Amino acid sequence: MTSHPRPSTDGSDDSQLPAEAPVILSRLSRRQELLLIILLATAARLIDFTAPYTSQHWIKQLQIAPIARNFALQSPNILWPETDYSADRPSYIEIEFQLVTWLTALLYRAVGIHEWVGRLVTVSFSIGAVLLLYQLVLMHLGRPAATYALVFFSFVPSNWYFSRVLMSEPLMLFFSIGLIYAFCKYLAGPSWSRFVWTGLCGALCFLVKLPTLMLVIPLYYLAHLRYGVRTLKQGRLWLLAAIAVAPALAYYWHAHNNIGSQYFTVGVGLGGGMWLSVEDFLKPANYSLMAMRFVRQHLTAVGVVLLPLGILARRGGKLRLNVFHVWLAATALYLVLVSGGNLRQNYYQLPMIPPAAALIGLGWQQLVQSRRFDPAIRPALLMVFFILCGWGVQPMFEQFTPILQASRSLAQTDPTGKPVIMFPAGYGCLYYFDRPGWVGREGFGKPPGTVAPEDVPSPEYIDARIKRGAAWAVYIKPDDHTAQPVVHKYLRDTFRSVTEDVGYHIFDLSQTRQGRPYVPAPPDGPTRREGSFMLQWSD
Repeated sequence: MTSHPRPSTDGSDDSQLPAEAPVILSRLSRRQELLLIILLATAARLIDFTAPYTSQHWIKQLQIAPIARNFALQSPNILWPETDYSADRPSYIEIEFQLVTWLTALLYRAVGIHEWVGRLVTVSFSIGAVLLLYQLVLMHLGRPAATYALVFFSFVPSNWYFSRVLMSEPLMLFFSIGLIYAFCKYLAGPSWSRFVWTGLCGALCFLVKLPTLMLVIPLYYLAHLRYGVRTLKQGRLWLLAAIAVAPALAYYWHAHNNIGSQYFTVGVGLGGGMWLSVEDFLKPANYSLMAMRFVRQHLTAVGVVLLPLGILARRGGKLRLNVFHVWLAATALYLVLVSGGNLRQNYYQLPMIPPAAALIGLGWQQLVQSRRFDPAIRPALLMVFFILCGWGVQPMFEQFTPILQASRSLAQTDPTGKPVIMFPAGYGCLYYFDRPGWVGREGFGKPPGTVAPEDVPSPEYIDARIKRGAAWAVYIKPDDHTAQPVVHKYLRDTFRSVTEDVGYHIFDLSQTRQGRPYVPAPPDGPTRREGSFMLQWSD
């Protein structure tokens, strides 16, 4: 087997530094500098460590949290994740592979069900991702770039925030970086132990988040550097690909055919407006939205300036392509192909952060080593970066309080825990209500015509749940009070209002607005479905 050259680095960058010299903090040793950055990154992730799962993207967090609780209290079968969407039927859900909630459930069994337990799992993977990225950038770009990349990746707002929420994204970043790093080590010195680690990282990476299959592009680039035109003739690489991809294909086939078709789904598949649409690129507001996200959440203004410097950096006098260029290009392609999903959710852009951090680290190094750069500006640049990170992350930590307020109010009104219907439909926020209920998601992600009329959010939906034991309806008002307003109007016009606050409204489904007993329409009675009541919603 021909020898493989070590991943390219610019030796001159490191040659200017003694082996134990720091890159940023001159009064510390190299190890002390790295340890301080890691400790600060960990401390930042401990902010609101015990807070409820009601900060930004609380709908997603409260969809995930019941799965962990059910793994701990009911069945630990990771192939059959179950949420809390139905009071009287199984709530199995077609969703990404739930490794994060399964690991959380293991700890629940030991220490009890607490929010900090889930955050302990995700923060641990996040700090692991920080360390892996440092090693990967060190391998390819040298120590200065790796240190600056470490600082950026540790504190950039979106990675900072999403590293401590109970979602799969921290694990996705960890296994994505781990897969690239393990494959680099395997190519540098093939061995069966490195082969196994690469296959394991790949399998878990693609399982946790299927869109990480885009990493095939930078992985092929690395393999082509090693094998050239013989890349596709390498039997071991095909075996490695099969080991990495087969578990994900098997799980998502099972989830779609055995769970999603019979129970609930988050909309895994080609529908739901998630994929490429020409209309997405014709609306100026979409460009403004994405620009604001990247400036405030994903890169900061500092990163926006430094990223082009890193992309165009000339090392050794030449503009050299490296794995981070290819990796970033792959994530840009993913952003285009999944344009609907990326516009809908800001965490869909997280896969871009690791390669961007590496190139920003290189750009940062190029800037501070420039002859025109005044060394006295370096602390000011760091300070500006940290201020921008704090400004960007602060809104993400803000709690959406109506959920907890409504749960406490309903508990005082009805301490017996009778079932409740949650509205707007799709706001799966039963987790803190400590009672069974329904959330209106029976038809979400299902083909038209396959959902029973009483399972489509409508007056019939409410009547059907009343017959099945629903005693209350809670309408959670979003910040702009505009989500599915026709639902709110129907509830107000039909049922007795028990409690109304700024962010929520509770209705007694046993009584009409006039105080008389409410009698659901008989099955063969006249339909009351109004066209304007047929709702659409999305994760």
